[in-house]
Order: sequence, then structure tokens, then C-alpha cells
Amino acid sequence: MMLGAQLPSIQSQDGHLLCAQCNSAYLMQEIARQAPEQAYNALQAAVVDSQVAKKYTELQGDFDRRLQEKVAEIIADYGEGSNPKLEIEAKRRAEEARNGKLNLACPHCNVVYFDFDGCMALVCESCKGNFCAYCHQGCADGRGSHQHVRECMMNETERGTYYATPEQLKRAQRRHRIRELKKFLRQFKQDVQNATVIELTRDLKDLGIDPAALFQVGANVLADV
Repeated sequence: MMLGAQLPSIQSQDGHLLCAQCNSAYLMQEIARQAPEQAYNALQAAVVDSQVAKKYTELQGDFDRRLQEKVAEIIADYGEGSNPKLEIEAKRRAEEARNGKLNLACPHCNVVYFDFDGCMALVCESCKGNFCAYCHQGCADGRGSHQHVRECMMNETERGTYYATPEQLKRAQRRHRIRELKKFLRQFKQDVQNATVIELTRDLKDLGIDPAALFQVGANVLADV
């Protein structure tokens, strides 16, 4: 009974089964002698899951640290102003992104739209084209856009409904902007991509987007992990 009660907490207990009286950890050999086989196997599986989760957390922390160090290095090098040509191109590309990829626009005619209320199956006021407000996929007609909204992979509503909460809509729009910006940046060399992200830092933060997620740092960031 104690083993079953503690299984959900094994990870927070560093993979140990603890005494209910003194909080000391039981030896696995001791548990194996007394616990039913099925319960012991469940404990072993939970311990392995705990160890995997712990290692993942360590690796993720190491990756995040290395990523932040590399991003700081990229920003510092760019801030020195040692490459005026790169700065000029980055400012131009950033302006293109502001006027295009960071805006929400109709996929049919590219007319920018702003906030809206109601159903996520939208109709463009300019060209009357139908599209999904989650992923901005164009649809042939209203029936098609409503069907798509229900099945859209970016629809986080519990039952795939036509209506989203403001927070769900905000997350969907953030993912859409990130996806479009990545597609835009991919056509340029790495130094131009990173410099453009630096130029867009304030815009990205205003939209709730972490600029660090858009920097290209190379596979060597994880070389020693």
C-alpha cells in the first residue's frame, strides 16, 4: 500500500521509496524481498523514469546555459559595430519582417487584419477569402474553413470548437508568427539571420516571442553535452 501511494512521487523523492515514519530511503534489495512482484516491477519502472527525467533536466539546463552564452556572444559581437555592411542588411531585413511576417494577414490577398471577436473561421473583408485564424491556411469557402478550424492541429480547445479563449488565440498567433519568421530568415546566411533577430528584439518581445528561440547558433553548442 505504501509503495503504491508513493509511486506518483518517486521522481520528487529522487527515485527512492521513503519510510512513512522517519523518511529514510528503503534499499531496493529490502523492497524486493517483501513487495509483490507486480508492485516491485512498477517501482523499478518509476525509478528508471525518475532517472531519465533527472538526466533530461540536467541536459536541458546545460543546453539552455550554452545557448544563452552563445546568444550573448552573438549580440556582443554585433553590438561592437565591426560590420557596417551586415548592420545595414539586417536593418533592411528586419523592416521587411515588420511589414510582412510579423503582421497577421489574409493568406489570399495579404491584406493585414487586426483583432477580432468570434469564430476562428475568418472571412477577409478585402477579398472575401476564407481562412483559419489559427494557422492562416486558406480555404475555398466558409464550410471548408469551419471544417478546417475544427480539425486544425493548432486548435487547443477541448473539443475542437470554433471559438478560442484570448490566451489560446494569443498562443496560436505567436506560433504562426514564429513559423513565418523562421521561413523568412531561412533564405539568408546565418550571420544575417542572427543580426536580423537582434534588430527585431523589441518587436519580438512586444509580441511575447523569445528572441533566443530564433538565433542560429550551430550544432557545436551541444558538442560536449
